Amino acid sequence: MGLIRLILRLLGALFRPLVSAALDDLDDGFSGLSSGDSTVSAGAFRDTARARTIPFKLYAPDDAEDAPDPGPRPVVIFSHGLGGSRDAAPFLGEALSRNGYYAFFIQHPGSDASLLEGVRSREEVVQRLRAVMQQPGNAPDRFRDLHVVIDQLHLMNAADGPLAGQLDLERIGMAGHSYGARSVLTAAGQRMGMYGTPFKDPRVRAGIALSPNLPTQMMPGQDPSFPYSTIDIPVFHMTGTEDGMPLGEGSPGAGPGGEFDPATRTLPYRYTPATDQYLLVLEGAHHNTFSSRLRNVDDINPDEVVSPTMGGMEEVRHVQAVAMGAVLFFDAYLKRDAAALRMLREGYAQTLGPGDHFEYK
Repeated sequence: MGLIRLILRLLGALFRPLVSAALDDLDDGFSGLSSGDSTVSAGAFRDTARARTIPFKLYAPDDAEDAPDPGPRPVVIFSHGLGGSRDAAPFLGEALSRNGYYAFFIQHPGSDASLLEGVRSREEVVQRLRAVMQQPGNAPDRFRDLHVVIDQLHLMNAADGPLAGQLDLERIGMAGHSYGARSVLTAAGQRMGMYGTPFKDPRVRAGIALSPNLPTQMMPGQDPSFPYSTIDIPVFHMTGTEDGMPLGEGSPGAGPGGEFDPATRTLPYRYTPATDQYLLVLEGAHHNTFSSRLRNVDDINPDEVVSPTMGGMEEVRHVQAVAMGAVLFFDAYLKRDAAALRMLREGYAQTLGPGDHFEYK
């Protein structure tokens, strides 16, 4: 299947003229954005040192053993937002697995969906989630989960493991939404105030931060680029013009009057001095867009869709843009695919909708 046909299928035929124009002179061997199948399974990692169980959902490529080159595949680890679960963003897990990645969507006890059991109002949801944010142990537990998961992947990939030899653990990427985006940036090397970079994991080679936020501990007079000056891997920062603050007034990152400007979520990109940094701002995308429960977005016929989720067809457009950007980005930096890098930098922006913004440095 040719490059143009693959990308048109992923985009669900919503923007054929834009995509066709973007691909002029760019069909130079890029093989990503496959329409292949994936296999979804569930399990849990056990951290005996912390007596902690980390559930996961695995999206695995169906063709892993039958492909012309059935060698080990790169891995992407996804971290959900506050109050989320391993069920977040299935559209992204499917897109990654269909393009040859083992995608592990992990769940963080203590800041996951269990917090919302029995809630009866939005106010109660906000109260519970804000209380969790004020518990100092939750963030370090989340950040340590990544190290444990990668250690466990090595065991799974061992000769006697359930995925023996199928994982390329020299090519690990990470993605995360909201609180999970903070996990991505700390793994990438973001400083944690006076503590430095205790949660940086050099085994992560590239990251995608969905709805990133500024650090909660910005010291008065501190250079705003200081927390980000130690990030040394490629990061794709994604947000939207309606990507607000779900926890409302008084939340970390809100202004002195409780207001929150969604443009604040572009600041981690602005303040990161490293190169190979990317920024996507989707017109009209809100906070929950990036953890959308939409599935099979490459097979959606826009003529048959009746408001698939709260965002309707606009949400379909948004998650297709996120999925396409994620595949191009990880293909460029984990697979070292020069054609994917060229498409990301020279053609991707032309596939976006009016009002969307893309840039890189």
